[in-house]
Amino acid sequence: MKLHSPSLVVAFKDLSHFRRQILAHNAIRILKNSTDANGLSKEEIATIKLYVSCFFLYIPLNEALRSEQYEQIKPWFPYLKLFHNAIYKLPERAGVHCRLLSVQRAITSHPIHNLIWYNCFSILFVADVSLSPIYALLVIDVQNCFIDGTLALSNSPARQNGAEVVPIINHLIETILFDYIVYSYDWHPVNHISFVDNLRNRTRYIKGGYNASIQVYDTVTYTGPKYETEQVLWPAHCIQNTDDAKLHPDLIVNPDKNNIIHIRKGTDPDIDSYSAFADNNKGQKTVLDTELKKRNVTHVIVAGLALDFCVGATALDAMDLNYKTFVVEDASRGITMDTIRKRLDEMTNRGIKIIKSSQVKQLVNNTIHAEFNHLFLIFISFFVWIFK
Repeated sequence: MKLHSPSLVVAFKDLSHFRRQILAHNAIRILKNSTDANGLSKEEIATIKLYVSCFFLYIPLNEALRSEQYEQIKPWFPYLKLFHNAIYKLPERAGVHCRLLSVQRAITSHPIHNLIWYNCFSILFVADVSLSPIYALLVIDVQNCFIDGTLALSNSPARQNGAEVVPIINHLIETILFDYIVYSYDWHPVNHISFVDNLRNRTRYIKGGYNASIQVYDTVTYTGPKYETEQVLWPAHCIQNTDDAKLHPDLIVNPDKNNIIHIRKGTDPDIDSYSAFADNNKGQKTVLDTELKKRNVTHVIVAGLALDFCVGATALDAMDLNYKTFVVEDASRGITMDTIRKRLDEMTNRGIKIIKSSQVKQLVNNTIHAEFNHLFLIFISFFVWIFK
């Protein structure tokens, strides 16, 4: 007999719509009045009862979390958290590999108690999948302009070679199963505020007045025309729709995969955007945060060019947006040794993990193995239930 999952409409109805009925259930009343409730709140008990009553709930939930239906189940997340907290408040059970419902004593008289026990296993998987890490690799500005173009890092004060990150990032893409891969692009109009050649056209907005000695890599403060902003001056680079702005030809980009996101930044002529999330004043956001949240991404691994500017700014914004953030130092290169050192210190102080490319595989694969172990446990439990 084919087993059908409940629809999302049924499975993810707001708990408040039927909390009264759940709390009125006989098993819940027993638990609620029990002296051995393990310190669970009424709401936590209600979520346990709800989830163990929904056979195969983890199937539509897991599918929805990894699809465009993500937004549809967002209101459900607080209750997933309640359930997750409740499970980990329960005591260990002897002879069991994971925490199960100590409340089983109150419901074993139910004729389908075996099914309920099976669902306890399946719901552990729900909680694990819904809260387990989902990884996005953020490949920042690995473009021709920063490798052998108009702003090649090899010509900057640190003399680092941007091309060296390409094989390292390619190796990560080829050997690690990231949930999503993001490619960001500097994508400037010809009259962009960051270009030193455009300085003369903006002299009336330079705080303190124009000075003929101002040159590349100097910092000025513009008071307009639209924003007051501090700006490092760069050679013209990554101009929209030019070869200079294309991703490096050796960088792996698989156009056939549906887990790829492309982000173009720095498109407003009057404000720069180092971060792939927002402009330097945090006034205009790209769609990156929306796209990652829609896909339930929890962890981001950042690499690319340049470490002290766009990579660093992206990582700091990711941390502020509540992503667990890692920067792959040997898969990134920078502009000046001084700003590289300061940026690394800043990121470390903010809780960002600075790692090597050799550590990434273990970081990501540990999550995959954990999910497999939970799934295997469910599979075994299913057959125990069938043949019991």
